[in-house]
Amino acid sequence: LGNALTHADAVFQAVVPTGQWFAAELCDPATFALVGCTVAPGFEFSEFELADIAVLTKAHPQHADVIARLGPRA
Repeated sequence: LGNALTHADAVFQAVVPTGQWFAAELCDPATFALVGCTVAPGFEFSEFELADIAVLTKAHPQHADVIARLGPRA
């Protein structure tokens, strides 16, 4: 992701397939970003789930640092 007007290999949006987790962070903390999330075909709060850091870390220990950094805060 990034500014496709200034970086040839960047795109303005990405599709996250169903059943996958996503998160985002700035490359440069001194900058800012406007971030949104659009869902289709629809959204039900009854199906909404925040990531469980412990479960994800156990399933993917090689990514523990990224999971801890991007996971939800208590």
